[in-house]
Amino acid sequence: MVMIDMVDVIEDEDRYERLLRRAKTEDLSEVSGIGCLYQSGVDRQGRPVVVFVGKWFPATKINLDKVRLKFLGPL
Repeated sequence: MVMIDMVDVIEDEDRYERLLRRAKTEDLSEVSGIGCLYQSGVDRQGRPVVVFVGKWFPATKINLDKVRLKFLGPL
């Protein structure tokens, strides 16, 4: 049982690393230009504080995979 959990964790980490690499290399300007996602500052540990304005999010008119990558990658 514990071995299965470790395999799941390793697979999740691998998937996250792949997505993070894509987020850093793909053109996400389509997502940047919609105005619903922006960095408002940093927290006490220097991590970005991100604001998402749902009413400005055009869910039916945008590539949701690219939105996910935008959340993972640099703002």
